[in-house]
Amino acid sequence: MANDQLWFSYVNGLKTATITSDSEVSSLPVTNIVDRLNYRVWRSQSETAYFRAEWAAAFTWQAIVLQFVSHRDPSSTAADEIDPTDTIRIRASDVAAGGFELLDATVNSDVIRERGYFGYVATSPISGRYLEVQINASSRSSLGYFNLGVAHVGPLFQPNSSFSIGAGINFPEESLISVSPTGAATFADSRGRLLGFNAGFSLISESELDDWQAMQEAVGRTGPLALGMRTTGNLARKVMLGRFESLRFAMGENKLSSAQAQILENR
Repeated sequence: MANDQLWFSYVNGLKTATITSDSEVSSLPVTNIVDRLNYRVWRSQSETAYFRAEWAAAFTWQAIVLQFVSHRDPSSTAADEIDPTDTIRIRASDVAAGGFELLDATVNSDVIRERGYFGYVATSPISGRYLEVQINASSRSSLGYFNLGVAHVGPLFQPNSSFSIGAGINFPEESLISVSPTGAATFADSRGRLLGFNAGFSLISESELDDWQAMQEAVGRTGPLALGMRTTGNLARKVMLGRFESLRFAMGENKLSSAQAQILENR
């Protein structure tokens, strides 16, 4: 891979796969995980369950991002959807469902309750017809189930030149603060804080510009994409599912271009 700073994944292979599970509530089936609306979750009927994806032909992927329900209110006493020390097992095969000759990896979820994300990036692209993701949320044993909002499985697009100096991370929010016109008391309506990422990319070659434009054409401003700020280590704070607020290109000299991207978390 070109660098370890940033990657995009704008093709979600789960949308073209057959998705099944060994445990689901009929009103909240596993197929909900390919829907970007977070309130349509997959709810298991036990604290340990898996979902499987099967493609008609081998699909090449490298990144997996799972979006669990997050708790943005610091005072919330709601139970976490999964504990950071709970494990997730990922198996891939081109032979049979549940096979693992291509990959068999078990890692801690590392999910942070305020963010809700699990991220995994394989060391190299994996091409196969079958994928199984087993979630072992033993911390949920008292409830006997967990919820998963959205899942993304897809190939990486990693720019050859990393983002320019000055890239920024912020948390846009629409919380409201008002003051009573009579007693001057202050009231606050606290709302969700969405992760935002802004960056410029330079030294884009003529051939790589085709990849940038293909990404823009694939997702536009409304389609979700996965974004990662690194490929190794704990990715919980370093991945998100987002959408482009804007993506602009500038043509430069010597067949080199630049891009300016603004991305906002899409929950």
